[in-house]
This record gives sequence, structure tokens and C-alpha cells, in this order.
Amino acid sequence: MKWFPGLTIERAEKMCIEQAMEFYHGNKTLVSKSIGIAIRTLDSKLEQYAKENKEMDAKDEERKRKEDEFSLRSRGLLQTQSRPQVEPPNEIGKKQTVPLYVGKEVQKVPSKPSPSGPPGSAGRPNTSGSKV
Repeated sequence: MKWFPGLTIERAEKMCIEQAMEFYHGNKTLVSKSIGIAIRTLDSKLEQYAKENKEMDAKDEERKRKEDEFSLRSRGLLQTQSRPQVEPPNEIGKKQTVPLYVGKEVQKVPSKPSPSGPPGSAGRPNTSGSKV
């Protein structure tokens, strides 16, 4: 085993146990004697590693499933299922609309002042009595 930046004691221990297990072809008695730990400690470490591997495998499978789904959806081969719309149980959640018509006439929207006329008088009536 060779040291590298970021190598923790826990990771070094795991690598040591894995290499010893490979060297002794899974013989736990020889592995525990060769690295100097009790066989019960070795068993608990191997159980811990198996649990960690199982969790990582589950995360990897979920990540792969999401990547595959994204790939299919981006190529148009998988349709997104829309969620059913649920109506609110009371008046609070309903959308309110503003009428566009008052009676039969369309509501008038104030227009912007016209740019004609002297500066500063846009949109104001000429009250000075002079013609512009």
C-alpha cells in the first residue's frame, strides 16, 4: 500500500484488510493473525464494509436510474407524467380573474403622452393662449 494525499487512517485500515483478505484467499484466521487484530474485530470490520458497500451500491443505482431517465427524456423517448390537478377545498385557493369588459365596452387604458409639442408640455393642454 502506498500513501497518497487524503488517505485517512480508516481508509488505510480498510485497504490493508482488503489486501490481506485477497492475499490469504478470504481466510479470516490468517488475515487477523497477519495484521494483528482479533478475529471478532475483523468480522465486525468486514460487516461494516459490507454495509457501506451496500449503501453505496443503492446510491449508485439511484444515480444511474436518474441519468438514464434524463437521457431518455432529453431524447424525447420518455414522456413526463403530469400530476393530477387537485382543486382547493374552499374559496381561499381559487384564482380570481379581472373582467376585461365593463358592460359591452372595453375598458380604456390611459395612453402615454404624445411626443408632439414643446418640451415639458407633453400630454398637457395648452393654456397659455398662444398657438404651438
